[in-house]
Amino acid sequence: SLTFKVNPGPPKSHVGLQVQSLQT
Repeated sequence: SLTFKVNPGPPKSHVGLQVQSLQT
């Protein structure tokens, strides 16, 4: 999970969406 949080705005939109969902 830390890796996703470190990269919250990369070209990979699907990754960012998953991170936001976890934070929400």
